[in-house]
Amino acid sequence: MVGNIDFRLGWALVRSKRDIPRGIEKLQHASECIPDNTEILIKLSGVLYQECPQEDELRSALSLVKRVLDKERNNAEAHLLKGKIHLKLWENTAAIAPVEQAIKI
Repeated sequence: MVGNIDFRLGWALVRSKRDIPRGIEKLQHASECIPDNTEILIKLSGVLYQECPQEDELRSALSLVKRVLDKERNNAEAHLLKGKIHLKLWENTAAIAPVEQAIKI
């Protein structure tokens, strides 16, 4: 229950841009409480991709996306996000396959 509440609150804080750091903290806590929830993982990875340009946070986002793809191989959103994260990390060659996979799906 706490994980779901943190997910909803965190997502609201991020979407409204009222308190992005606190929103990320809530999303991270939700992902710890409900570790198999791919919706939480994809939202958190997307927020880290968009709001946190540091390499370590982008690597965390990439790790989260890989967890989603381990559970849902045909998740086009996750494949596309994986490619975008690779591009942001200047890993252009690594970005090609995920983007192509997203298009195929």
